[in-house]
Amino acid sequence: MDYLKKILDSKRAEIEKQKKKVPAEAFSCDERKTKSLKKSLLDRRPAFICEIKRKSPSKGGLRNIGDPVEIACSYEENGAAAVSVLTDKKYFAGSIEDLVEVRNNVNLPVLRKDFIIDEYQLHESRAAGADAVLLITGALEKKELYNLYNTAYELGLEVLLEVENIIDIDSIMELKPEIVGINNRNLRTFDQTIETSFELVTHLPSDSVKISESGISTLEQINRLSNSGFDGCLIGETFMRTENPGKVLAEF
Repeated sequence: MDYLKKILDSKRAEIEKQKKKVPAEAFSCDERKTKSLKKSLLDRRPAFICEIKRKSPSKGGLRNIGDPVEIACSYEENGAAAVSVLTDKKYFAGSIEDLVEVRNNVNLPVLRKDFIIDEYQLHESRAAGADAVLLITGALEKKELYNLYNTAYELGLEVLLEVENIIDIDSIMELKPEIVGINNRNLRTFDQTIETSFELVTHLPSDSVKISESGISTLEQINRLSNSGFDGCLIGETFMRTENPGKVLAEF
């Protein structure tokens, strides 16, 4: 099954429906100064982007989250560099309201993690309080990717630019991205291996902040990633499957 295609088809329909309910013009012009994800990542070594994630298409339910703020605050108290909030509703059971609540209760940079394919979502993210957004290279044509990347920065949002393979990396080099994440999960099959990070890290732009994403569950892996040139990692499922995510983060 091509999970990515299925999700993107659904996302396009969802966005068009949402535009009719809340047009882009309705989003307030947020004058607040966003918090720098890049700076926060560089201030901690290794840096952890800690995720709030209820479920996934391949693993099903991960955690029944009544209050995302409680988890976000536990991350902040235990040394996270940033909080990632999954806002896709259909496949990940998240919501933009989760992001709003987290933003209003933590001082860390907040990353909106979703399948962002339209400028509308960038304006929505800014209005909801995001400091940064995830852009998935493999989900976008090059022209679309570059437009969304540049528009995000114009709005004051930083970008975690996600790649999966050499083709993705080659296509982003002209952007000179500030933050690049290697996804250890193949978004079409949802197979994952952390070896993807080690195979690709030397091909990333030398001055980019480098993040490994998905499939990270042990201190040994984290140390190996750090020794291989990564500045940090994004962890969701490992924390979500524990009774106390903040405690596990502190142990890492």
